[in-house]
Amino acid sequence: MSDYSRRFRILRFFIPLLLFLIFFSFTRYGARRAPWYEQALWNVVEPFQNVFSFVGQGVHSTWNNYIALVHTKKINLRLTNQVSKLKGQLIYLEELQQENERLKQLLHYQDMEQWEPIMARVIAHDPQTEISSIVINRGTADGLQVYMPVVVGEGVVGRIGEVGKHRSHVLLLDDVNSVVDVFIERSQTRALLVGKSKKAKVQGGVASLDYLHRASDVKEGDVVITSGLDEIYPSGLKAGVVHKVEVSEYGVFQKADLIPVRDFSQLREVAVLMKKTR
Repeated sequence: MSDYSRRFRILRFFIPLLLFLIFFSFTRYGARRAPWYEQALWNVVEPFQNVFSFVGQGVHSTWNNYIALVHTKKINLRLTNQVSKLKGQLIYLEELQQENERLKQLLHYQDMEQWEPIMARVIAHDPQTEISSIVINRGTADGLQVYMPVVVGEGVVGRIGEVGKHRSHVLLLDDVNSVVDVFIERSQTRALLVGKSKKAKVQGGVASLDYLHRASDVKEGDVVITSGLDEIYPSGLKAGVVHKVEVSEYGVFQKADLIPVRDFSQLREVAVLMKKTR
């Protein structure tokens, strides 16, 4: 028998025995001392296992942190939007409260006892270039009628020009079609407050005081109030302040420009005055 055949038979005997011992060692229960071949195998595998375990834990931790960060960012963004919205609402409520306080002071005038205010919100400004008006969210369903005066806390801003069921157009004092009978409060000089065209407004003021006698006592800074003689507006409401006075060399009358009580482009809340029925 050749040496090769003898070695082959020996390997055929020992290889199954070695496999049996390995299998037996892995399937035994209880505490034991690992044989040398298991220890050798563990020594080889353990560093790789530690690396994979460390990397796996790191990836898992990083992913969890990323998810938590994204979630936190979304919460912060939502809270920031809510805070901004609440700030806007707070500013609006503060402005509304101030407006209500001014309206209360306005309604203390003796002549205002005959009037009942109806609060309205401005929902639009008329886009037409030559018409100065606003749209409010009140109409015939609320008892509104054409020519009813419209005021804010500082004074008068206009009158109802057109009325629908749930909305109305307010003709503002600076509209070219607006005419109000007024007094100069200091001197009790009577005049007509007339709105200006858009072209005329560029030259100064938004309305003019017409039919002021040449000898009338009118100065820049004088307060202009409604007279009540036109039977539209209550008497004593502030309409604005004299901006400048022009006296021509010839003619019977002088002219003065007026600045209104409020910037009409910034109107948000107004009150429509309705006469009380007895």
